[in-house]
Amino acid sequence: MTNNPKSGFFEAVLDGMPHHIAIVNQLGRIEWVNSEWRQFAAFNDARHGEAIPGTDDIGICTRAGASSDEVGLRVREGFDRVSRGESSEFSLEYPWPTRGGKDARWFLMKIRPLMDHAEGRLLVLHEDITDRKRAEIALEKLAVTDPLTGLANRRRLETALDAEINRAQRSREPLSLVMVDIDFFKRYNDTYGHPAGDACLERIGPALKEVAKRPNDIASRYGGEEFAILWPQTNQEDARKLAEELLVDIRDLKIAHEHNPPRNVITVSIGLATMIPNRDTTNRDLITLADEALYKAKAAGKDQLVIAEIHARTS
Repeated sequence: MTNNPKSGFFEAVLDGMPHHIAIVNQLGRIEWVNSEWRQFAAFNDARHGEAIPGTDDIGICTRAGASSDEVGLRVREGFDRVSRGESSEFSLEYPWPTRGGKDARWFLMKIRPLMDHAEGRLLVLHEDITDRKRAEIALEKLAVTDPLTGLANRRRLETALDAEINRAQRSREPLSLVMVDIDFFKRYNDTYGHPAGDACLERIGPALKEVAKRPNDIASRYGGEEFAILWPQTNQEDARKLAEELLVDIRDLKIAHEHNPPRNVITVSIGLATMIPNRDTTNRDLITLADEALYKAKAAGKDQLVIAEIHARTS
């Protein structure tokens, strides 16, 4: 096999591959592309159609990087490292917005020396990995989502809580957590049946999301009829207002519960804990404080909020 990228045999081999393939010189200028690359360019209305022989493809990426396009910047850096021989291969998975702005397609780009760095040329391989990536994202979502309510599950909450405690330790900002429990839920299941119980949980889920709207807020199903909401960078007064709003929102659902006097509708009890974590604080400290406050709310008559007293060991 010759090192000439324009040889008929070489072109036939690359044209027969399912990847989008380009050969670029040491300056990043495209010398040759295979048929899959051309089809991809045409399908994307020439957004990538600039990437044809004679085009400065890496220059395009550099200009994109200058416009705060992280993908373009990383491609530029990867190309330089491979071109200088500092790395044997550059690899990057990235999303590509689709027409209409719906689900992005995902691609894998690899840059590697061509045939022992023949004349400084590099091989750029571009592969559509959308199906695999969407499957991975779906599995990741299932792993951290409660299937009944659509809220985060306990694993997701505790992972987020670890991260937010670490951040709050550095920033010295308050962190708030509420534990929420449906009052007399066993009586509800016994009276109306478990399918009705599941339907009740499903209806309560959106109410929790309504008070956990910021990007880092986490509303979760902690287990059974118990829920939790994490509010980062939230002081006690603001968290109290949100928790009291949730109490009202749950009552206003007017889910009939004849064994929950005096309102005879579904209500919840809430325990709130707010702290600025110190270096020894763990997620268990905050969960325990909120849970203890929840227990006091239950013991005091339910359908209410109790705020935890923060002890010196966690302040």
